[in-house]
Amino acid sequence: MRYLSDDGKVFNTEQDCCEHEQKVKRVNREQREKLQKIKSTYEELEKLVLEYGQLYGIQNEMYFIPSCSFIDALC
Repeated sequence: MRYLSDDGKVFNTEQDCCEHEQKVKRVNREQREKLQKIKSTYEELEKLVLEYGQLYGIQNEMYFIPSCSFIDALC
């Protein structure tokens, strides 16, 4: 008997299929967590740059890549 995973891969045993699906879920969760950490770090950086500009009178704003919209697209 063959087993089909959620992402369309075929396995010979149910155990192999379940292990694959658990691995995919773990990787997806880790990816979401890492992207959230990047997003929160970027937001903190934006706040620090704004605070620096207010303290030292910098008129030109600094821009950093990746932008939040880029990170949102990844989520």
